[in-house]
Amino acid sequence: MLILLQEDGVITRRQGSGSTVNQLPPAPGLERLLPVEELLGPGAVRCRRLGTDLEEPTDFSGYHLRLAPSARACFWETVVDVDGAAACFAHEWAADRTDLEAVDPALATVFDAAPEGPATTMLAAFLAVGPASMTARSTLGATMLGKERGAATSCPPETPALLVTQTVAVSGRPVLAAKYLFPAGAPLLHLAPRR
Repeated sequence: MLILLQEDGVITRRQGSGSTVNQLPPAPGLERLLPVEELLGPGAVRCRRLGTDLEEPTDFSGYHLRLAPSARACFWETVVDVDGAAACFAHEWAADRTDLEAVDPALATVFDAAPEGPATTMLAAFLAVGPASMTARSTLGATMLGKERGAATSCPPETPALLVTQTVAVSGRPVLAAKYLFPAGAPLLHLAPRR
């Protein structure tokens, strides 16, 4: 493995001195912060909000948003359709309102009133009002839709799905944690490499 990294110019190896990294590898394309609606590329994209809630932290939201057990997370459940077919099932949690206001008061306004116009994912709403300094960390995995998500996307429960988990932060403080499931057969994600 080290030989391959050396051949690619990523590391320099010196006998007796060890290996040094020449450059940081490029960030994966998902670290370029774009809402799911844009990642799904061309086609008629429409979001269907299945539910909103103010809830106690789950294991996932509490960990990724660093929430105290007494905090409340704003939760959105959304299906993103492309050309009338379910392409993504989104579970998104925002940090406690007090934390959001401390980071950027505009972020908290996303939850103040019923949205005008068509529904969006929470990430799209944050990007529309929040600071340009938002960053993300993402992981990819594989799963199956399961009964509830299968019913919401009109797919069998055993449908394989790509799972993208993402944590969005402002100045190192997490403001949004999300799970995005893309069922088999969904449009390809359009990822541009980060420059």
